[in-house]
Amino acid sequence: MVNLSHPFISNTGKRLVKTPKVYLSDSEIANALLGIKTFEQLMGHPSLGSLWESCVLTNLKGHFPSYNFFFLQDKPWFGN
Repeated sequence: MVNLSHPFISNTGKRLVKTPKVYLSDSEIANALLGIKTFEQLMGHPSLGSLWESCVLTNLKGHFPSYNFFFLQDKPWFGN
């Protein structure tokens, strides 16, 4: 039910995120934990992008079970 996606690190620079991402592969459990009960609540929720990303990763892993999936993310430009 929980998927870990490790970062793609080809450059060990300081501006890359190096911690793995955790995805819940069951969207019903994720929605229940967030308190989302209707489609309208889902569309207005700030976690919509994360839920969609989790859904896409789960589908890709279902179609390509032998592949290893990675992510690449920069640190945000705002903040520290």
